[in-house]
Amino acid sequence: MTPGESLTFDADPRDSSPIYMQLARRLTQLGHPSFHLEDIGQSDGKDLAIWQLAEQRGETIVSKGIDFADLVRASQSGPAVVWIRLGNIRTGPLLARIEDDLPAISA
Repeated sequence: MTPGESLTFDADPRDSSPIYMQLARRLTQLGHPSFHLEDIGQSDGKDLAIWQLAEQRGETIVSKGIDFADLVRASQSGPAVVWIRLGNIRTGPLLARIEDDLPAISA
């Protein structure tokens, strides 16, 4: 993930929390153009369709779910995936953690 690279945030229909929309907005402010799938009308997209969309558009998927990590392991090509493995976390601490770790994530 490099500055200017677009990020796609997974829209998990089981998670109605706005936390990932807020993270997408914050990363955009920090120079990493990001959007949530709801922003482009894809909130009900299936994982494989999201994977293919991100690959076609040259984007990185950011997700809390294991599904995209599994796709990475099973595929020889495809989009990059940032798998957030922080468990249940409030918006403020998540934003702070990602912002603190952004240099390592971007490397």
